[in-house]
Amino acid sequence: MKLSRISALTAAAALVLCGCTNGKPAESTTAAASATTSATTSESTTASETEASPTTAEKEPDMDIGAGIWLAKNNGKTPQYYYRFDGSGNGERRSQEDGEEKPFTYSVNGSTLTIQYKWDDNPIDISVTDNGDGSMEFVGANGRSQTLRYLGGFGFDWFTFYTNKELLDMAQAYYANRNSGKTFSDQLSAYILDDDMIRIELINFSSSGEPEDAAIFTIDRYTAKGTHTTGSGEVPVDLADMQYETVTPAPWSPDVTARDEMTGEEKHIGVMYLGVPLVKSGYGPGDPMFATDLHYNGAEEKFPCVTELPADRFICTVRGREMFLIVPADKEASVTVREILYDNETYSEYPDDTLYSSSDGAPFVIVCNSDRRRCDVMITVTESDGTTYEWYPWVDHPENSDVYANSINDYDGTIKDFTDYPKVNGEDDPDARIR
Repeated sequence: MKLSRISALTAAAALVLCGCTNGKPAESTTAAASATTSATTSESTTASETEASPTTAEKEPDMDIGAGIWLAKNNGKTPQYYYRFDGSGNGERRSQEDGEEKPFTYSVNGSTLTIQYKWDDNPIDISVTDNGDGSMEFVGANGRSQTLRYLGGFGFDWFTFYTNKELLDMAQAYYANRNSGKTFSDQLSAYILDDDMIRIELINFSSSGEPEDAAIFTIDRYTAKGTHTTGSGEVPVDLADMQYETVTPAPWSPDVTARDEMTGEEKHIGVMYLGVPLVKSGYGPGDPMFATDLHYNGAEEKFPCVTELPADRFICTVRGREMFLIVPADKEASVTVREILYDNETYSEYPDDTLYSSSDGAPFVIVCNSDRRRCDVMITVTESDGTTYEWYPWVDHPENSDVYANSINDYDGTIKDFTDYPKVNGEDDPDARIR
């Protein structure tokens, strides 16, 4: 019952470069200078020797940037970014602070790495040095350096981590859950201790400016496990160890005329992608922002009943980002939504807690998927004749975008896609695009 999508990353200690030998590129070699001598012999001249002339040195071999993920420390200080190189000239940088994604292309010429970020005009030239211990040194034109340590030959599809912001929110929730809903607002800080651990400080101050209440945590970035400092000492904690209580909604039978479209096309689950909303505390039915989102993304027009969506028909996972409206074709279908956990060590997935369970086939809205590259819930619809259909919410996003959508997955032809893509992508009104 963990919210963590992976087990602890044992690969984070790996230092063997993909495509390299001991993390070292081949040493450059210079062709030995050659000398030639010529002698001209004639009856009237004396043999003479010409001077040796060196040939042009061979080109410096290109540095081998190991494909996979690297952890970067700016100027030798605390880690701040992860870099992924795919070995074919494409890569991405992600921030430990908030998970910001910056895709780039790259090329290598000798010991110079050139990176071109997608939304930047100017390429960046970086001098690269192999440190001989599984790490590289990046030095920019401004003299600033980064030390990169190799974590493994995987991509962000399987490598996940908790950002500083996420861990702050989780620490708040953990503390509030055990202290009658008490929260902190004056100082919320996350300090990086080393490659894996961060220190979280939640503090409220008195009117005189003195600390009044505080909660201190030391947490592993990959597992969300660590300790909570209390007056009686260090207490082991797991910020992701939250039990989901199954939502069993009250009966609701709205008129959904769009079901006729599914019946005619022999579709069994209607889905409308609603974008990436700004989910804050209280977001959902009854929140004006939620109503505004339903208006701009087209849900209100296609399914007027969503304006009266009951609170128990709205589900939001703790790290959910993408919002979907789900409408079973059979109004008497039973529906369950289960959390999906991933294990990076075995590259496997398995269902865990049941988040939602209904037996009336009514529409519901779910916000799920902490990462746009994979889904974290499984929706099962069992129709009144006993036939069962499963769907994993997933959206095809173009060109590394985590907002704009192309289509939803329909691997077995049972899904009816009701998404209004021009509206959800803001093609007519970019300011109205749901972000």
